[in-house]
Amino acid sequence: MDTPSTITVSPAPVTWMGRIKSFIRTISLWNFSAGLATSLILGGGYLYYAGSASGTEATVNFSMVERRSIVTAVKAVGKVTFASAQEMRFNIKGTVTKVNVRQGDTVKKGDVIAELDKTSVMADLRQAELAIGASNLQLQQLRSSKEKSVQDAQSTLDVQKPKLPSGLAAAERAVAEKQTALDQATLDLKKQKDTELQSLAGTTQDILVGSEKLLDSTYSVVTRNTGSRPLLTQNTPTLTIDHLLYNDMNAANAVEFAYLKAVAIAQQMRKQYGSLGTQRDPAILLRALSDAHALALATSDLSEKTYTMLQGATTDVHNFSAGDLNTLRNTVNTNRGTATDLIAQADTAQANLQALSAGNGIPSITLKQKQDAVTTAQNALKLAQENLAVVETQTPGDLTSAEQALRDTQSSTDINILLKQNSISQGLTALQKSRKTLDDYRLVAPFDGVIRHIDYKVGDNLLDTGDTEYLTIENPTTVVVTIPLDQVDVIKVRVGLPATVIFDAVPGQTFQGTISEIDPTPITTSGVVSYNVEVSLPSPEGLTILSGMTTTVTVETSRKDNVLAIPSLAIRYVGGRATAQKPDGTTVSVSTGITDGRYTEIVTGLEEGDTVTSVNLANTGTSSSANPQQLFRLGGGAPPGGR
Repeated sequence: MDTPSTITVSPAPVTWMGRIKSFIRTISLWNFSAGLATSLILGGGYLYYAGSASGTEATVNFSMVERRSIVTAVKAVGKVTFASAQEMRFNIKGTVTKVNVRQGDTVKKGDVIAELDKTSVMADLRQAELAIGASNLQLQQLRSSKEKSVQDAQSTLDVQKPKLPSGLAAAERAVAEKQTALDQATLDLKKQKDTELQSLAGTTQDILVGSEKLLDSTYSVVTRNTGSRPLLTQNTPTLTIDHLLYNDMNAANAVEFAYLKAVAIAQQMRKQYGSLGTQRDPAILLRALSDAHALALATSDLSEKTYTMLQGATTDVHNFSAGDLNTLRNTVNTNRGTATDLIAQADTAQANLQALSAGNGIPSITLKQKQDAVTTAQNALKLAQENLAVVETQTPGDLTSAEQALRDTQSSTDINILLKQNSISQGLTALQKSRKTLDDYRLVAPFDGVIRHIDYKVGDNLLDTGDTEYLTIENPTTVVVTIPLDQVDVIKVRVGLPATVIFDAVPGQTFQGTISEIDPTPITTSGVVSYNVEVSLPSPEGLTILSGMTTTVTVETSRKDNVLAIPSLAIRYVGGRATAQKPDGTTVSVSTGITDGRYTEIVTGLEEGDTVTSVNLANTGTSSSANPQQLFRLGGGAPPGGR
């Protein structure tokens, strides 16, 4: 029998490459074992503490770094109000005589809602009208009296034979005196014209400067920039209006167009006329005044359009508060009044200049007196010259009383007529102002809406109640929901953020709105500070939404899509630094972004597809006594700030 052979296998020679691979396998196995042991110890410690102390089971999971959307939101309960609500009161006191609406009535813009007793003011208006009528009759009588007096004096003069003076020396002195008087009257008239031209030139310059100041003010308002207003050039861009000041692009475009139009007129006046203060040419001043009048109208139109645009402005507690908006509105309102005054100045100056230069208007009293003085001096010189001619022919006699009476009648009657004309003009101006006060005796709907509250009733005497009685008109086309947010949540929202609204009366339906205003006034209740935030949305069609209805509002404060994220319980805070642990026990520092509580954005430190360890909590059904600080201690520490 053959004996089995023994085969001896010699080990293969060990190479350097083989030794290196064996060492790496040893290191990897050790790291995996150490990482697994660390994870089991951490998870077991957390499970023991949380499970025994709180009735909550905890396990350690492995989570992958992946991309997802993270959304943060603020949720609050609010109540419904209506937008465009306005409390209306009478500006004057009196007795209510008419109330044309009842609570719940629908009104159109311009409808008369209520009226006060106008008996007294109507009596004053009637008296003023009668006074003007009487003045017109007196003016007609003066003109008729002048014609008759002149005719009588002329008839007397024709009947009587003039007896001219016989003294040659006296006649020559009379001619010299009359010539001197005429020269002085002519000089006085020229000075008066120069003075009035200078005044009109100054007025034109003031209108131009005042309009430019309004343009500067409007530029500062609509751009919210205190810098200098740029001049228009070919390379100048269009006006950039701050986006917070309007919600209607058409209104903003109207303001821009009105601004550029007014600036173009002002710059053209500067280029064409230069300094108007030294201008004395009536023709040039007339053109300049016409341009100034157009500029004043343009600035008035700009102020009105700016005021209308600001009605849609929204406020922001950080960038644009309600106080800032009120300041801008007050500035624009002041500009409106200033522009109106500039228009009135231009109208008056144009009328005065036409009367001064063309003679087709009523000149000033002073100028008329100077003109009458020249006419009187001319007539006196002519008579003196005629008298001298007669004396030189040795014809005896002197001036008749009829000639003197004729001159006196013409001069005095003309002055009285002018004074009466001025009196009638002043009366008409006062009457026009009185008629405007009639608007204060009635309340007119400022917009289409619904009467929600009314205190007025016929017979109420506002002399006793003052301004405590009012009515409220609302525009139901827009709903405003007011929600209270505490100081922690209010800093997360801003005007313009979208909001989802659920009416308790309409469960299951959501409506989209936008934050329209943040009231900076704090409200303290039981030591908790909160702020009212208004959310505006269109009134839902087919539904009756009333003031006071309760809602639930969710405001999306931030959102990031397609970002790297890991569970929030996978993040530990060590020494104020955010860290995450990989399955092999490696701890890496990470930079974090936003979080919705469950997941946290990872900015740097991890890559997509990496794996980290995280804590998973499962409630066992018992009452939990563990708190977030305990959980964070199990996870390696709390985030900065103790949260």
